[in-house]
Amino acid sequence: MKWTALGRTFGWSSAALVMTLFLFVAGGGAQEKKGGPEIPESGEKKPKGTVPHTAESTGDVVISGQLGLEQAGPHEHFRFWITVENRSDGDLTNLSLEHLDIPGFVISRRCWSTDRNDPSCWASGESHPSATSTCLVSGSLGNQPDLLCTTLASKHAVTVWGILAPGKDSAQGSAFAVLAWTAENKWSEQAVPLGNVESEGWFRYLWVSLTERWIALPIWITIFGGLYALWSGRRERKRHERELELQAASSRRATESEQQRHTWNVLLLKVHRLAFQHYLPIASTVQGILFYFAREARAEGDSDDNFLGAFCYMLRFHWRVRKMKRGGASWYFKKLTAEEMVVVLFQTHRNHMGLQDLGRQAVLDGFLDWIKDETTVADVLEYLKSCPPAQWDFWLEFRARAKRWYREEMLLLSAMTTIMTFEINRVYYYWYEERRAIALDKNELRVLRAAMAEAASQSRDLPGQVEEYLSEALTAKKLEREEESAP
Repeated sequence: MKWTALGRTFGWSSAALVMTLFLFVAGGGAQEKKGGPEIPESGEKKPKGTVPHTAESTGDVVISGQLGLEQAGPHEHFRFWITVENRSDGDLTNLSLEHLDIPGFVISRRCWSTDRNDPSCWASGESHPSATSTCLVSGSLGNQPDLLCTTLASKHAVTVWGILAPGKDSAQGSAFAVLAWTAENKWSEQAVPLGNVESEGWFRYLWVSLTERWIALPIWITIFGGLYALWSGRRERKRHERELELQAASSRRATESEQQRHTWNVLLLKVHRLAFQHYLPIASTVQGILFYFAREARAEGDSDDNFLGAFCYMLRFHWRVRKMKRGGASWYFKKLTAEEMVVVLFQTHRNHMGLQDLGRQAVLDGFLDWIKDETTVADVLEYLKSCPPAQWDFWLEFRARAKRWYREEMLLLSAMTTIMTFEINRVYYYWYEERRAIALDKNELRVLRAAMAEAASQSRDLPGQVEEYLSEALTAKKLEREEESAP
């Protein structure tokens, strides 16, 4: 918090200092403009952009030139000047600009020929004086853009200027011009340096503008310092907020972990009791059904006896499930998807039995009302000899149905009991120190997936949840324990 306050204070102080320096610079600049430009003393360097005057002399002809800037940005236009002084006793004729070499720039306006009267060649409000009569470019010669003067009289001088536009970016280089003329029937030419110039690209132009032209580097350092202080303070606040969020999340996880342990301790005993009271007896009864269906599949023993044995265990199976429901219990597994799978498989079995018909369900309830805890298979066989006609018909119909689907029913009930026993053993992972993969073969998986796909009309996400469950359950898992080192 102290660092945050310091950063905020430093940020406001930096902003105030920036405004003060900006007003100081602006005020100083305004005063300088008001009082006129200062003349640099001897030995001082000239400011950037002011190009020293250069001159070359060839006998009695003196040529000088100058550039408006030393550095120009991507869109800057500036001027150049060339002055020719005729100190000879004769005239100079056909004075022309033979060559102009300014690295990175091209002539966009010639203010000595047909462009002379263009407004861009003159300052706003400035009059446009005509060229001296001794230096007029007219007639057919007026179509020659590089002809500076038709006749430059003796003891006269002429100054021409033009406007330069950016061409290609270039490093700093020397600019020069080559002028030619005729005097006393002799043709002459002379090169004159104009100074050094650099064409700046966008990046360098912006950087120089920021650090040298628009505002001084120390002020930018102050600005960046203030921005850094603000950024640092904001980062510190965010870090503090993240720490508070992590502390809250840690506290929440600790609370949830404690609640989970409490729930697990309570439900583990309940699931353990349900497993011994209901789940394991139900699975054991289903094994009786599977035993007689397997005999039939192997063509072992009498077929009617096989289906009769499966029927006796089927009645006991439904009686145990009803007993569990009436006792207020249900399927309570560690995985909710496993509970849904067992429910779907049991309902599919009921559909195979035709129990969606209320009449058939009523007949089955009559059977279940007669069964007791101590009822045996022999008791069921004896009961069938004198049972009501509706119950006898129920047995005959079961035999007829079972002959058609008992093979699929074997896979269905086997998958159901496999899931039940797998989930019963899951809670004892820390006891056994391992959890073996669920023992479902490919045929059982096929029947299981088909049942889940049919149930998807009521639970659209169920098939995907089942695949996720199987991906985890089909993988064995061992408890990793640190080996105790020998003394």
